[in-house]
Amino acid sequence: MGESMPNIATDMDIISYKIPLGVTASICPFNFPAMIPLWSFPISVACGNAAILKPSERVPGASMILADLFTKAGAPAGLLNVIHGQHAAVDFICEHPDIKAVSFVGSDQAVNKDKKKTKSEIDIVHRKNDFANVFTNLTRHKSENNFVEL
Repeated sequence: MGESMPNIATDMDIISYKIPLGVTASICPFNFPAMIPLWSFPISVACGNAAILKPSERVPGASMILADLFTKAGAPAGLLNVIHGQHAAVDFICEHPDIKAVSFVGSDQAVNKDKKKTKSEIDIVHRKNDFANVFTNLTRHKSENNFVEL
């Protein structure tokens, strides 16, 4: 599964492989209680993954309604799971070895207590108000210099 685009530039081809990761998680902020979950878990499920949704403890209602609608639409049990909590829930998501990808929107207060608690193979880079994930097998300096700033 995937696609390729030969000769997009001199001596450059693009090849992508679509391989499900397994379990993914989404940590959502209080100020976008429906939009961020709708940006994350449907895409994850469509790509063949199971999803864990961690809504803000301040406004969990929208995520619960979305999970209920997802179940009523016929989704198999366990495909979307909702976990509630504060820092302990975030730590669990970031540290669990079976969770292969984490989508996080919000301030770094929730995860920045100990930066090592984020996925070890990913480094969170902060530039102005935007975050980007850079895999640590890449050169950090080159990666940071190649971000597009709008």
